[in-house]
Amino acid sequence: MLRSDRIEGARTQMGAVNENEYYQRRAEQARALAESAALPDVQAIHRDMADRYAELAEDRGKSERQTLKLAF
Repeated sequence: MLRSDRIEGARTQMGAVNENEYYQRRAEQARALAESAALPDVQAIHRDMADRYAELAEDRGKSERQTLKLAF
């Protein structure tokens, strides 16, 4: 494998990690908002958002693991 290929793989990996962390952070924020919301409908909206962000984080995590296998 060429050095340039490894560098490009690392860039792809870092993007996936950053996206994964971003979506995890957003899921935590949405859960906190759900807990602090007074209205049940608003709580449900934030819980739904948290679930969607968690799914995105999981998808990014899978992508990251696949990238690691390809990069090295």
